[in-house]
Amino acid sequence: MLPVDDYGVRKGFAKMRKLAELPKPKELMAYGERWRPYRSVASWYMWRAAEMKDLPLAGTAAKKAASAGVKAKTGAKAAIPGTRTRKRATK
Repeated sequence: MLPVDDYGVRKGFAKMRKLAELPKPKELMAYGERWRPYRSVASWYMWRAAEMKDLPLAGTAAKKAASAGVKAKTGAKAAIPGTRTRKRATK
């Protein structure tokens, strides 16, 4: 179920889509068909988006930030200027 008349859902949708005006209920209903059968979950996310001051990064910037975090977690070493890495002696 998608509560298309709910102000929070409409406000969150407008914020996520960077719209200047709130969408009309019919517009939101038509767009919401692509979320079927997960429209209730989409509503929850739109309510949360309406409550947020600023939305988190999306798209390319988020992918870059996420990939940088993955590299750091996997133990990839970053080159630090003025340092050298030593090779381990083999027996």
